[in-house]
Amino acid sequence: MKKPSVKCWSQFLVFSLCSYSAFADTNIAFGPKVSTLGIGPEAEIEVVPNFNFRLGLNTFKYSRNFRSNDINWNGKLKFFTVAGLFDYHPFGNNFFISAGPMYNGNKLNVSALPTQNTTINGTTYTVQELGSLDGQLKFHKVSPYVGFGYNSAFSNTDRLSFTAELGVLYQGNAHATVTATGTYTNNSRLLADVKSEAEKAANKNWIRFYPVISLGLKYRF
Repeated sequence: MKKPSVKCWSQFLVFSLCSYSAFADTNIAFGPKVSTLGIGPEAEIEVVPNFNFRLGLNTFKYSRNFRSNDINWNGKLKFFTVAGLFDYHPFGNNFFISAGPMYNGNKLNVSALPTQNTTINGTTYTVQELGSLDGQLKFHKVSPYVGFGYNSAFSNTDRLSFTAELGVLYQGNAHATVTATGTYTNNSRLLADVKSEAEKAANKNWIRFYPVISLGLKYRF
């Protein structure tokens, strides 16, 4: 089954909040957002005074080569998150604190073709034993988020507003799946060693507690 496109997700966000807005007779704001999770649309409604709800989509793709354990790896990082966040304006002004869950589809695909004998997790393997290596790292599907920022979408008379936010997404430890095509294709020791090294490289504190910095614009309807 084909996965929904970014356009489909965007239409879903707008339709969902517009439907609620019409039913609840409240305002809705919508606009683009750029963050360390990627780029995408965000829709927002004022549930009650000083308490808002946001639905947002973030996506981005990035490729980079890196070297680890004498292996040149080709990495492809794909960001994809869908956020449902609750904002509270404790002082009745533009400052807010936020919390809520995100669907976390972030993942990292890696591939390599070793050209020399390589030591992985304390064990040395030959080029023939390794063949080509492929792996994928994924995180918790549902990840909690907390943050704070500035948002004037419903606190002034201007329809166009600016938003800025700082927060943390707890992704947890990454879990890897790996394959090898050499003579050790089904060798459990090799696969376990590559998996262990991949997870060690990915499970840094700043990745597990991923920093989120975002800027955006909103238009209030």
